[in-house]
Amino acid sequence: MADMINGGLMPTLQDVTDLDGPRGAPLEDLREANQDLIARLVRGILPYLTLLFIITATTDYRSKHPHFFWGFTAAIVTSIGIRVALARLGGRVHMLHPGLRNAALVPAVGLASGSAGLVHASALWFYGFESWPYVITMLWIVGCACGSTVSLTPSLRLIHLYLWTAWAPVFSVYLWLGGMRGYTVAVTTIALFCFLFTQGRGLHKAYWRQLRGRALERIRAAELESAKTAAEAASLAKSQFLANMSHEIRTPIHGILGLAQLALSSNTVQDSREQVETLSDTAEGLLHRSEERRVGKECRSR
Repeated sequence: MADMINGGLMPTLQDVTDLDGPRGAPLEDLREANQDLIARLVRGILPYLTLLFIITATTDYRSKHPHFFWGFTAAIVTSIGIRVALARLGGRVHMLHPGLRNAALVPAVGLASGSAGLVHASALWFYGFESWPYVITMLWIVGCACGSTVSLTPSLRLIHLYLWTAWAPVFSVYLWLGGMRGYTVAVTTIALFCFLFTQGRGLHKAYWRQLRGRALERIRAAELESAKTAAEAASLAKSQFLANMSHEIRTPIHGILGLAQLALSSNTVQDSREQVETLSDTAEGLLHRSEERRVGKECRSR
């Protein structure tokens, strides 16, 4: 969380570790994980709206405990507003310094989970174990706590934040009430908490392994594409070289053959001598050109 102390806007690769992205992870992977996390937070808005509706429609919690209810509602609305704001930023969210982004993610999760945990604890405190408000809020918070290990998979710290803020209030009430029921439910809550904690850690590790695997696949694909491009360029250069050599060799050979024919058909020795000399010069020129090509190729290979 030391990043939250730093100011500034433009992060470097070393800065972009977010809440708990693996240090040294590629910047592209961190951005993908952040974008995925924000999308998951937006999808997580619906359960809180559902809880508000159930409490309002099926219990007298709002009328008997208005301060708790409206405080809970205000916290939920604030959390939803932060989530929507992050989603509206889209790709621009990565322009924020990690500390600023974390400062937005923490209340986006903690306000909602903490207020839901307080409503669950207050339902037990005000109505008791056998009451409908306690039962319905317990079912809701157990389901959402299990879902949090999946929806918050990109960030293990946010999973921990959710579990602690959602379960700590009601666990305190269990211990305060005591008795067989209080302690039994407290022990059950500890067992569930440990299970969710372990599951969240495993899912988080699997998520980042998969993300790194996809990154390696992209790197391998880019390397193969680069090797293919280099091979095609080499093949094209070879073809052009052979075409040029063929043209430069074919022209002197035609001259050699033509002069040879003239020499064979000459009527005098002097004519034959001149043509043979020209033939020799042409052959030497062809040999010299071939030697130049060989030396040039050796220099390029070095």
